[in-house]
Amino acid sequence: MDIAGQLARGRDAYARQAWREASEALSAADRSESLGPWELQMLATAAYMLGREHEFREALERAYREHLAADERLAAVRCAFWIGVTLALRGEFGQAGGWQGRAERLLEREPADCVERGYLLVARGIEYEIEGDRERLAAMAAEAAAVGERFHK
Repeated sequence: MDIAGQLARGRDAYARQAWREASEALSAADRSESLGPWELQMLATAAYMLGREHEFREALERAYREHLAADERLAAVRCAFWIGVTLALRGEFGQAGGWQGRAERLLEREPADCVERGYLLVARGIEYEIEGDRERLAAMAAEAAAVGERFHK
């Protein structure tokens, strides 16, 4: 099957949440020609749903770089957020903090309020949870919920 066919098959499988099929088709397409950032995000999600965290992070890091190259900063922020959260949940706090910092630096350049700011509040809330700071966690959760309400998320 040609790359266009593999991409179509991968996108369709992703839409149906057929994670193994999506992973196989998108990986085959990627071997023929490097995927774009949105397809890399699909590949990352499929890998995560299959329990392949290393492949998830690898694909999401590539998507992050591709989004930056295309000046799609908010999409890059979302990639950095998910990488950081999954690392934090694995107890890899140093690396998680690095990805959180990348996302925060990208958002500093964004003039408007955006849902991605709420994502980073959630990540910060995870830090407060780990530290046992319930008061700051509650305040952060309320702020993140307010962002979600503003953006209907």
